[in-house]
Amino acid sequence: MTAFVPMSDEMRGFLRSIKQEPEDETLRLIFADWLEERGDLRGTLMRAQCERAALNQGDFQAKALNQTIESLTRRLREWLGSSFDPSASWTVEQGLLQIEIRCDDAFRKQFQRLNQVDGLWEWADSLTMRDGLRQDEIQALTSGDSLTQLCSFRAWCSELNDVGAVALSKAPWLEHLRELSNLRYHRLGGT
Repeated sequence: MTAFVPMSDEMRGFLRSIKQEPEDETLRLIFADWLEERGDLRGTLMRAQCERAALNQGDFQAKALNQTIESLTRRLREWLGSSFDPSASWTVEQGLLQIEIRCDDAFRKQFQRLNQVDGLWEWADSLTMRDGLRQDEIQALTSGDSLTQLCSFRAWCSELNDVGAVALSKAPWLEHLRELSNLRYHRLGGT
């Protein structure tokens, strides 16, 4: 399997259903079948992760599945291309992306690159923002509908002011979240 099927209405429907019923493994496996029938390795990865979740850590089959998952995750980089730079990272859990972005000077450029990956946000289950969230970053997040399919949003903020909190609370994608966290932190050695 080498192909990544382009995003379609049918695929969006599967992903939306999986996010609405995250504990329904049968739905994930049906979607995995659908993807595999079309030669999409994300289906094989989703199936392997579901099977792995049902096994004990020391099980021989679990070790073999871990190797398969690692191999498929490396191949997933083909789909994601060079859209992730050092300020962002991702993992895959039961077939869905968990994305983490460091808020720094390259944030807006990074966010634009991620928006260009076909179907990325539909495949994303969670987004974590690290190292502060500035007003311009909040504006980039709240404009448009890129994040309407997210289920979890975590922001590590040291300076989220009232204006930023109000802007974030009006984001069109906020109502779909199962988890919203504003985690404050203090830098060591001062401030």
